[in-house]
Amino acid sequence: MSEGSLVTVKKVEEIFTHIVHSIVPLTEAKDRINRIGVVYEFQIPDFTNSARTIFSQFMKIDLTGIQDNMLMRISLKNPAIESIINPDKKSDYKNVILTISSEREKDENDVEESEEEERKERIPTILKISSDYQVYYIPQRSLKNVNINKHLSEAGSYIESAIKKIPLNVE
Repeated sequence: MSEGSLVTVKKVEEIFTHIVHSIVPLTEAKDRINRIGVVYEFQIPDFTNSARTIFSQFMKIDLTGIQDNMLMRISLKNPAIESIINPDKKSDYKNVILTISSEREKDENDVEESEEEERKERIPTILKISSDYQVYYIPQRSLKNVNINKHLSEAGSYIESAIKKIPLNVE
């Protein structure tokens, strides 16, 4: 890519698809695909306290005074549509791991411990949201029977929908 070109999600998906179709056929795995997955991760900067924000707005719990350090992971497993339609031949399922975490931006200044709490309140935090969207194939499939574009589209739709449902009023 040229120095001025913009890397977009769409471009990364195109590269991923090209790599899969170029590399996997060179291996013995091309006829034994049992899983395909993609991870989308987003970072939202400039929260005063992203852990408190997420707990109070998303979880509806008021945790005033908590440390700004949080990790929440949710795993959801659902049968794929093909398994519901034809359960005798396929047992495919989708697994989504949604992770929401918070961390402080790095502060290079060394400060005495007595000033530590006051300093922490001024350091912005970053909210990270990631979605690991996987489809498991039972029985295994040949690569030619795996629709990578459909998988990427479903994964993208899922993360867009999840982000829209998370209230992000920055404190």
